[in-house]
Amino acid sequence: MKKVIVIIGKSLFARGIFSYLSANLLQAQVCAFDAFGPAAFRKIKELRPDVLILEPGQLWRNPRVRNSIREFQNLVILELRPDSPEINIIKTESRKPANLEE
Repeated sequence: MKKVIVIIGKSLFARGIFSYLSANLLQAQVCAFDAFGPAAFRKIKELRPDVLILEPGQLWRNPRVRNSIREFQNLVILELRPDSPEINIIKTESRKPANLEE
């Protein structure tokens, strides 16, 4: 089962995304955290999600998360903008390049 975490904070937009996914994404475990602080980071490390959904800038505000993001193999991070249909997709992965050019 896929695990999806939504960081909602005080955002009504993120709360709406969480509500929609909880009701419609039946083949996944959907969780939400109110803030992107140390407690949320510990829970994210514990749950090892497949997808992390947040608003732009949330991820990069926390230096601990920024420095530790490499721990999460094959994590897809979706940065959603309430004022735009654009989605910023960040994917962590571990791979060995064949050569320096790659």
